[in-house]
Amino acid sequence: MKTTSDPAIIEQCKNYRRFYKSEIVKMKKQLNADNIEKATNKSKAMWSIINKETGREAKGHTNIEILDGDQELKNPSEVANAFNSYFINSVQSLVSEPDGSAEQNVSRSCNSIAFTPVTELDIKNIIRKMKAKTSAGVDGIPSTIVKETAHQILKPLTFIINASMESGLAKSLLRKDSFAYEPPAVLRIAKNFDT
Repeated sequence: MKTTSDPAIIEQCKNYRRFYKSEIVKMKKQLNADNIEKATNKSKAMWSIINKETGREAKGHTNIEILDGDQELKNPSEVANAFNSYFINSVQSLVSEPDGSAEQNVSRSCNSIAFTPVTELDIKNIIRKMKAKTSAGVDGIPSTIVKETAHQILKPLTFIINASMESGLAKSLLRKDSFAYEPPAVLRIAKNFDT
């Protein structure tokens, strides 16, 4: 590459560089505008452009490759099946140990849940730890109100939570995950007792 010290040529090169940079920026803007205009989900297209420009572009998914004995597995479903078999066999070998000591450490699933009623102190501690948010759940009660009125609502709230836990109402609502943004204040508190 040749270099020059002629100021006129250097200035001309700088002008060309500025011109090409501005043209590239204009073309990029036009391409992005066209992509957003053609997209069926404009918001997604816009965020895709933002993430690309800020360097937070989604990384491609890479499959896991493992050796199962002497066989190399690359297919995702074969890898998943190998992991599944390994863990099933590991648990079965633990349970079938001759002295039976491992069986004591393996928890068994059951269909019942033991419920211990909560105390006012439990509720008070949970309310104290709640983040003070102004956003309300479906009940319309923001956590800031719950925190500010804690001493007045402590006794009734404890009763409501215990009654809803005993009846199974809170657990069924928490499992449904039917609250798009914020669950009701009672359930936000009761969720801390969910096992």
